[in-house]
Amino acid sequence: MLLTSIAIAVFAPLQYLGGDLAELGAGGNRVAANYAQRSALIQAVLYIHIVTAGVALVVGGAQFSHRLRTRFPLAHRYSGRLYAVAALLGGASGLVVACTSAAGLTGLIGFGALAVGWMWSTASGWASARSGRIADHRAWMIRSFALAYAAVTLRVWLLVTIPLLGGFDTAGDNFARAYAPVPFLCWIPNLIVAETLIARRNLPGLRP
Repeated sequence: MLLTSIAIAVFAPLQYLGGDLAELGAGGNRVAANYAQRSALIQAVLYIHIVTAGVALVVGGAQFSHRLRTRFPLAHRYSGRLYAVAALLGGASGLVVACTSAAGLTGLIGFGALAVGWMWSTASGWASARSGRIADHRAWMIRSFALAYAAVTLRVWLLVTIPLLGGFDTAGDNFARAYAPVPFLCWIPNLIVAETLIARRNLPGLRP
């Protein structure tokens, strides 16, 4: 999980930071092509989302290391704060760019819910740690990282579904069909797995 997080956290930012959105769009990146048509403000928020979400992926994956928590508690604490800040910024910026998602209304609702859930679980995890509720903190951070990991599962779904639809085509129709359910598929299964892990570890579940 950590290796795939690092791979996506490095690949995605480099892809966008190393090239113009219009150029990436012309090269077949349909998401870049969509945001190349947006305002400078939306594009700036997109880059903030890419960078902060990438930081959250790398730092968040390392936070689950038992060795880090037990042998280097101070490093765990400060890297946890870094994760929380990156996740909150990534979620807030993700909520903004969801409004102009290439998936339309589905993207707005799906990615919007993902962004809100990511910020909510992260803030809850941070608050529970500050108040000394460690079991609650662990449960919330499992949820938070499960939602952060949507950046990885999103790409996995596309890698699986696009070939099944016939591969990439010039018009981008296969990508559009594959991308349509992704705003929900990229995070709902992750959250189900997270709740399963939380229950198996006897950590606090979601209270009504």
